[in-house]
Amino acid sequence: MRPLSLTLSAFGPFAGETGLDMAALGEHGLYLVTGVTGAGKTTLFDAITFALYGEPSGKSREPEMLRSKYAPPGAACAARMTFLHRGLTYTVERSLPREREKQRGSGTTHEKGNAALYYPDGRAPVVRPTEVTAAVTELLGVNKEQFCQIALIAQGAFQELLLADTRSRGDIFREIFGTRPYLDFQNRVKADAAKLDAECRLMEHDLAQRMAGVRAAPDDPLGMELAPLRGAVPSVPDARALLEKLIAGDESRLAALDAKLAQANLAISAVDAELGRAGQQAAMRADAARAETWLAHNEPALAGLAATLEARKALAPEREQLVGDIGRARDGLPRYDALDALRQRQRETAAAAAAAAADAETQRARQADLETRLAGARVELAQLQDAGERAERLAAEAERE
Repeated sequence: MRPLSLTLSAFGPFAGETGLDMAALGEHGLYLVTGVTGAGKTTLFDAITFALYGEPSGKSREPEMLRSKYAPPGAACAARMTFLHRGLTYTVERSLPREREKQRGSGTTHEKGNAALYYPDGRAPVVRPTEVTAAVTELLGVNKEQFCQIALIAQGAFQELLLADTRSRGDIFREIFGTRPYLDFQNRVKADAAKLDAECRLMEHDLAQRMAGVRAAPDDPLGMELAPLRGAVPSVPDARALLEKLIAGDESRLAALDAKLAQANLAISAVDAELGRAGQQAAMRADAARAETWLAHNEPALAGLAATLEARKALAPEREQLVGDIGRARDGLPRYDALDALRQRQRETAAAAAAAAADAETQRARQADLETRLAGARVELAQLQDAGERAERLAAEAERE
């Protein structure tokens, strides 16, 4: 970045508007600002950093301290700078908040500080102070502190850059020369290498554990070759070759054992068949022994059972007659059921007749009562037939009296 012009208004010792044509200083990019104490050298530095970042160049000064005490009240304290960056011309301006007289009426009004960054390609300018600061930082690639260390080296400030720690200087130069992508690539490569190294160590540990569990047959001469591979991390080719030999030997022994096992299974099958036949014969002998024991125990009772059987056979005709009687009795059961039904109906009819007789007696009593009441009514009716004449007679007698 190379400044081309700087315009100050009510800024520091400059009460009015003051302009500085910095393009006339040449294009070498290295300028020396000299002068007696109080000549305004630091003010130029403050004006540049204020226009770019909204802050003075020194850490001991606040932005409000930049207002000129010689300017009239209400004058706008502002800085405007045009600079060249990567072949393009930009303009940045910024002003402090102030109290000014109202345009209408009396009194004063508070006016906020303003800022703007104008681009050379005609795009809309950035106009908010914080956004201007962010845009300038992105454009130049350094913040205010880094800018003061590499672009505005005030008296004693260069020593601060030289004495800064390696990490701080690295951050500054990385932003200046745009080497951050290489740092990111380096960090990614380092992370990938660490990840691969961890995976390799894990596989080596796993290989060592698995080799420690490998065993050879007691009579296998390969057991002597297996011992050295159980120490540190074994050689993968050596371990693989030895494992292939061990597996081939185990497969050969396994095939021989399978053949012996097949022969043993055949012998076991023959023995199982003999055992089956022997078991059947033993079971038959046990059944015969149990039958002989039962016969010996129950033979004395067989004579009595035979006599009982003959007696039961003699009762066969009587049993057949009883069976016939039972059949005929079963055939007559429906007639008994019908007789029971008739008896039930007879009882129900007798009960209904008794109820009807009682009802008839009740009706006859009611009829006699009604006839008595009718006779009384007829007597009263006869007595009331000459009631009119009697009434007239009694009325006439009453008038005579």
